[in-house]
Amino acid sequence: IRHFGVHPFWIGKGVGRRLYQRCETDAQAVGARRFTCFSSLNGEAFYRALGFARERPIDVPMGPALRLPSILMTRPIQ
Repeated sequence: IRHFGVHPFWIGKGVGRRLYQRCETDAQAVGARRFTCFSSLNGEAFYRALGFARERPIDVPMGPALRLPSILMTRPIQ
């Protein structure tokens, strides 16, 4: 999972959680056992609430000279 984003109007209304649940269902169907996520700094609490664990800080390349500070997170697929 790279990351989820929703329109500000929809934050806190379960859209991101439903997107995740669909990803988990599809991943289970093909035998995946673990998710890896590149969370933005402000998204860490959302992923933690889904059961992801923080592994370490990372920088995600966004262009030739642009990097986004992020957090590598993982979660076993139930």
